Amino acid sequence: MIRFKTVIGGPARKNDTQTIDLKTGEAIAPCSLVAVINNKLVKHPTAGEHTQPLVITNDYLGGHDIRSEVPADTTGIAIICEDDVTYHILVKAGETLKIGDKLTSNGDGTLKKASGTDAVLFYAFETYTVGTTAEQVRVRKA
Repeated sequence: MIRFKTVIGGPARKNDTQTIDLKTGEAIAPCSLVAVINNKLVKHPTAGEHTQPLVITNDYLGGHDIRSEVPADTTGIAIICEDDVTYHILVKAGETLKIGDKLTSNGDGTLKKASGTDAVLFYAFETYTVGTTAEQVRVRKA
């Protein structure tokens, strides 16, 4: 389900986003947490691992909107997440979140609630229960 039409939620004055533009190593849904591996963008592969927070945006260079996956072996555009900016990032199915919950990588491009020694990458910025498939949730960088 598409809840938001953008990856960046605001504030509006934050229009100086920095990105990393690289080929994709696989098809990736917009709003997924990604990593650079072998000089390609891939869904972040390791649950709970610390990483530079990068989120892939839609393939607007190819004329696609937020509903379409960024195809494998095309130029992917990963947003370098900044402090004090709200993002809409995919959270795994079934998570029940409250504002302030700590989030980490689920190892498949989505986020999940952090526990134990998981690296905290984001905080939930809304109270929301994710349905039966991964959905966008408003978050802030940790």
